[in-house]
Amino acid sequence: MTGLLKEPVVQFAILVLLRILATPFAGNRVIGRLAANVVFFAALTALLLYHRIPPYAPDVVAESVADRIGSGILKAIWWVGGAMLLASLVRISNT
Repeated sequence: MTGLLKEPVVQFAILVLLRILATPFAGNRVIGRLAANVVFFAALTALLLYHRIPPYAPDVVAESVADRIGSGILKAIWWVGGAMLLASLVRISNT
């Protein structure tokens, strides 16, 4: 990848766009939503770890304020993704 596509925020935006596009395929089925959430969470985790941003650890070193804000937003979205996955698992256990 070159240029702008190397930025984790751009890669994240592409990942979110793909998740939104996959929503109609998941439909209202609980299993479909669970599968979409698992794939999204796994891809987001891989993306963060690839860029050496551990989502479960505080920022220790950041080059600039923009990097800290960006990684903080990505980490927050990771936690929300985990909550979505957990909610999907609870829904499937109740059916």
